[in-house]
Amino acid sequence: MHVFRDSKGDTWELAITLGAVKRVLAHAGVDLRSPAAPYPADPPAGVEPVALCAALELDALLLAGVVWALCYSQASERGVSEEVFLDRIGPEVFEAMHHAFFEEWVFFCRQSKNAPLAAILKKQIEFTKQAIAKASEAWETSGAKAALNRLADQEIKTLERRLTSSLESADAIPIRSPSAAS
Repeated sequence: MHVFRDSKGDTWELAITLGAVKRVLAHAGVDLRSPAAPYPADPPAGVEPVALCAALELDALLLAGVVWALCYSQASERGVSEEVFLDRIGPEVFEAMHHAFFEEWVFFCRQSKNAPLAAILKKQIEFTKQAIAKASEAWETSGAKAALNRLADQEIKTLERRLTSSLESADAIPIRSPSAAS
């Protein structure tokens, strides 16, 4: 079992069991027994399916739906709706939820005597970590971050000037008192 904390500080336990697999299949249409299966199984025209494990890496809402199904019993006991649950998963929580889910999925595959699938998932996790690290490094070293910060600073200064100018213009307008109107 793996855990994560939501933005309210509540702890959620992720345990992939056969009952949980069935709930996830019913709620999210995702079969956790088949990480390498094409997803979506019946894609709309023009959409290429990808391995389920990749789809869960790429689609935050799909992953959140799967995690909701895994946490459904706990949420019901706590009186937490799906909407409230999802509202508690902001960017600061998502990484921890993502990590807990994938580690639990690897554990489930290993315990189910499916070492090849566990190895695939473990490699996917490592690949994703490396890709994120490389993308972050490229962002930092490319100068794009600095350029974006300069652009944002310029826009903020422009907005400040416009707001100051508008306020000064408003101050220049004489205000008539109600008694002067009579």
